Amino acid sequence: MLSDLNPYTKLKPLCPTRWTVRASSMNVLLINYSLIKAALAYIGQRRGYPAPKANGLHDQMEKFSTYFGLKSGKIKTVEYFKMFYDGVRAEAKSITDEPLLPRI
Repeated sequence: MLSDLNPYTKLKPLCPTRWTVRASSMNVLLINYSLIKAALAYIGQRRGYPAPKANGLHDQMEKFSTYFGLKSGKIKTVEYFKMFYDGVRAEAKSITDEPLLPRI
């Protein structure tokens, strides 16, 4: 299943100290978001040690807040935020749940 990954991108580990490497890792995750989600669902359906972890990660990827958080690393200005938010909502429609506004 993960053999369908974009040939120009490979999943990369997060580097705890080098944020530029972390940004690259998160970008690769975004590029392959649907495929990774499908792979986690597949692993979660199988029995064994990794299934509960895969199910938990899949559940997180189902949430709009996760997708939005990954995408928000690209925000440069406050003015850009509205356009960015509307674009992310449109992209996320088919891969996450609906966004929920927090109660204040």
